[in-house]
Amino acid sequence: VGVARAAEAGRLEAMGLLALDAPGAFVLAALRAPAGRDERLDAACAASGALSAFAPLAEASPEAARRWIAARTARFDAVLTRLAGAVELVLTWTDAAPPATPSGAGGGAAWLRARAATQRRRDAAAEIAERRARSAVALTAPAAADLAARPFQGDLPGLDVALLLPRGEATICARRLAGGLGAEWCVSGPWPPYTFCARYLPE
Repeated sequence: VGVARAAEAGRLEAMGLLALDAPGAFVLAALRAPAGRDERLDAACAASGALSAFAPLAEASPEAARRWIAARTARFDAVLTRLAGAVELVLTWTDAAPPATPSGAGGGAAWLRARAATQRRRDAAAEIAERRARSAVALTAPAAADLAARPFQGDLPGLDVALLLPRGEATICARRLAGGLGAEWCVSGPWPPYTFCARYLPE
């Protein structure tokens, strides 16, 4: 479910997780039996809350995770230091009135023009939403160390904005953000810093 420093292997074991050998001065935090996505997320949340530094991983076999770490060993300690004591909040915006999907009337060229216009409107709405989120974060969550915005994939118009926050600031920041953003926003977390682990240690 993630990676921790080898010095914290005992804490993982005390939580009921396995601490498997990994390249460098690290260990893999793993469940003792195969489990579903919810169980993996629960374990990652627990480890993120209990350890001084924790890098959550997407689902992978121990062998694949070791290869992934080995390719990044030189950077891993610095990333764990950067993620120390940090969690992630996610602000999710969904367009309350998404533009209609273009019909096929008028032929292929007209359909393509209508779809392009729809996409431009969606992009513009997402840009406005991102600016609003950044303004709200600056006002109500100044402790955020980093921010990453990701538009939804596919045809559904929306945006996820992830914040990297000190663990002790997350709950109050979530309340403030929920109060300062409109009804089209949902604030979730705190989560392990999945977004920022992937950002700092890209494929």
